Amino acid sequence: MRTLRPSSVFSVSVLALMASTVAACVGAPDTGDVASSDLGTTAEALSSARSIHYGVDYSDARPSLSGIKKEGYTFVARYLSYETSGDKNLTKGEAEAIKKAGLSIVLDWEYAADAALSGREQGIKDAKAADEQAKAVGAPADAVIYFSLDFDVQSDQYGVIDAYFEGVASVIGRARTGAYGGYYPIEHLFNVKKIDWAWQTYAWSDGKWDSRAQLRQIENGVDNGAEDKDEAVVQSFGQWDPGAPPETVGEKIAKLALANLNKKACSENSKGKKDFDSSCHGNGGEPEYWCADFARWVWANAGGGVDTAGLDAAAGSFYTYGERHHTLHTTPALGDAVVFDYQGNGVADHVAIVTKVDANGDIETVSGDWGGDNGTEAEFASTSHVRLNAPAYSHKVGSDPAIMGMRISGFIAPHE
Repeated sequence: MRTLRPSSVFSVSVLALMASTVAACVGAPDTGDVASSDLGTTAEALSSARSIHYGVDYSDARPSLSGIKKEGYTFVARYLSYETSGDKNLTKGEAEAIKKAGLSIVLDWEYAADAALSGREQGIKDAKAADEQAKAVGAPADAVIYFSLDFDVQSDQYGVIDAYFEGVASVIGRARTGAYGGYYPIEHLFNVKKIDWAWQTYAWSDGKWDSRAQLRQIENGVDNGAEDKDEAVVQSFGQWDPGAPPETVGEKIAKLALANLNKKACSENSKGKKDFDSSCHGNGGEPEYWCADFARWVWANAGGGVDTAGLDAAAGSFYTYGERHHTLHTTPALGDAVVFDYQGNGVADHVAIVTKVDANGDIETVSGDWGGDNGTEAEFASTSHVRLNAPAYSHKVGSDPAIMGMRISGFIAPHE
């Protein structure tokens, strides 16, 4: 039998959890200790870890659509505006060509970079023109349109900008209203409920990302300066035709976790095999505390090529995995592991899989090894289940969601 926990942690942390019949899964990883790291992981590292959908936006350029598709992009963002000459505006013919290439389309309205400073009446005028042009290029009636704040917005300008987006929403509805801009106006517009969609640029953002923004512009001037690079951090980001892009690794992970609800340590899993890694036999041939076994199994079997080296039956091994791969962070995404009550030295009380992220960042998770009967490790583990931790609870690192009874220590994105 592998020793997964110091006896002191077992007697204090695990027995307390068992008494309330929730989860029990603690211990230290088999690998050596890893120095602690800052949770503020770079956007580049997280983007690589999460297999986010990528796209490009461009104006007058006309890059090869087949080339864009071949490079792995799944969408393009194109302009609507009052432009009457040149190639800035999306046309119906171009939209058809984009769809034929197998790419989705995102719409952005921009004529004057600071048009929003003209207030409500300008918002009404722009929204009417944008809606008319969107229909003319073949967009569905409910297509989302982003309206640009393509300048460094100051806080004393929020009032007139609010009025602009109120004008936009009065024409096309808030459910279709999006904003493009830096972190601070995006945060403000979400907070005062003027928009349902956001495309945040790294410019004017001081390295911050609002977790509610569905789209991010992460690099300017790619492809010899002809395009900007974007990433979509959720499956639905206002795109249309040819439909939803392929599932991300995170979406595959969440789906597999949900497919195994109510399974036990020795159940036949959704892949047709018994148990989840060592859940049924890791305790000297008997069931062991298996929340980490379940999370590791899901990551390994979701079909995304996730590297699970270094993960073991200890919940804390996910935390040290995040430190090694620089994917330990504070903003949850589908498929992330969330570690609870990390105590250092590879010891934590629990790990779960993020299966839903609400617009405000709140989450639902799926946990292995939940709700077992009081008794020995084998008795608890054999009677515990895979459970959905819902409704959505606070995603904030350091919070203590009542549904879990433990503190969130960090989120870990899978590394490929």
